[in-house]
Amino acid sequence: MKSFLFFIAIFSYALLSTAQTEIESSLYFPLNTGNKFVYEVGSIYGPSYRYKVVILKDTVIQGFRFYKCSQNFPGYNENFVRVDSINGNIMTFKPGYSCFYYTNQSSIDSLQSKKSDTLKKCLMAYKSVCIDTLKSFVFGDTVKRKIFKQDDIIYKERTYSRTYGLTYARFVEMDEVWHTLKGCVINGVVHGDTTMTGIENISTKVPSAFTLYQNFPNPFNPVTKIRFDVSENGKWNRENDMVTLKVYDILGKEVATLVNERLQPGTYEATWDASGFGSGVFFYRLAYGNNVIETRKMVLLK
Repeated sequence: MKSFLFFIAIFSYALLSTAQTEIESSLYFPLNTGNKFVYEVGSIYGPSYRYKVVILKDTVIQGFRFYKCSQNFPGYNENFVRVDSINGNIMTFKPGYSCFYYTNQSSIDSLQSKKSDTLKKCLMAYKSVCIDTLKSFVFGDTVKRKIFKQDDIIYKERTYSRTYGLTYARFVEMDEVWHTLKGCVINGVVHGDTTMTGIENISTKVPSAFTLYQNFPNPFNPVTKIRFDVSENGKWNRENDMVTLKVYDILGKEVATLVNERLQPGTYEATWDASGFGSGVFFYRLAYGNNVIETRKMVLLK
């Protein structure tokens, strides 16, 4: 009887430890349906812009519960993500790829890591190394963090902060680009600044085609509005493509990104405040994925 009770105690302790590990790991990457993350992208060469990652739904694939995202998290190549309940590894669904004992999955980082722990990347010589386990100050809250680096062809660095998820990512190749979490909605609670660019959905009626309209007013000083239509048909309905609206100067240099989102069909209006620019001719371009829809000219007159 004592042996049986001892076995039950050991088994219960193992279950409790596994549950605690799962809960602790998931706190560093809260993948719940409806959660939203707004990132700002910066570069030493270009202007900043914001984009949003939304957890759209959860689904079971090959016996594992994955979360489908509206677009990839910074540095991720796939938009189906999960945190393994046994080892805390962040896994993405990647058809045709095998990782250790996981078919069609790829590992990113391990949220169970302590400082200096290393996660070997599957079938590759690259490694994800935990370089810091101190604390971060995020949205007025002091929380634990875990920073990982992957030094291969491109230097990659990611910071996961308890409660808020992936809060910072940096990539260095020819250029240096960083993604900073500016705001998020976690389980219905808003943290930080979740506003995007000055874009407004003014109609949900599905247009027959992508269209870019002339800005108004034009000439303008210093604020103007740009209206555009997003259609839905077989040619354009590709899940991974983004709608972008960018502004260029007379030399063709990009000076502003007004829209960089996955948008539902409808009519939208973006606002550009050109207070920081002098008088001149500018061009604005609407694109869907790699397809340029149209480019138009506008005049800033101060």
